[in-house]
Amino acid sequence: MELRDYLMPGEYILAVVKKIDATGNFRNLAVTNKRFILFNTKRKMIPFGKDKEEISNMHSIVFENSPAIQILENEERVEISICRFFNRDLMKQVEKNGETYYCSFAYSFSIYTTFNGPSLSEISSMIREALRPLIKRELIGNRGKEWKSVSYLLFREDR
Repeated sequence: MELRDYLMPGEYILAVVKKIDATGNFRNLAVTNKRFILFNTKRKMIPFGKDKEEISNMHSIVFENSPAIQILENEERVEISICRFFNRDLMKQVEKNGETYYCSFAYSFSIYTTFNGPSLSEISSMIREALRPLIKRELIGNRGKEWKSVSYLLFREDR
């Protein structure tokens, strides 16, 4: 089965990032309008045709009802956290002081770069750009000691 066969009703693919190393030994990431899908593929031989890639295993992380996503990036990895709760009263403090505000997390996973895959900056940029139509606002937090960049993508309520 192909990736599109696993989509829920009303779900569509925004971006696919291949050649990564994600939590759980997944090599591909798909960003949809409702969730992140980490998956691996295997080649399937088709008689008298081209080889076809088929999904061998996958893990789905739904963010459809969450208020925000946190993206942390450093030299080693990109960490994506799905926020279960985000206090909107602290948004002014984050914007004014550039402080990092840690929301309550429902789930998080890490992505590492591979030798012949995209860089970590390219991966986080692809994710940000893919989610741009769903985002009401992006907040940039304090980088701190460990992270090169910290950002919060706040979802629109009407998505």
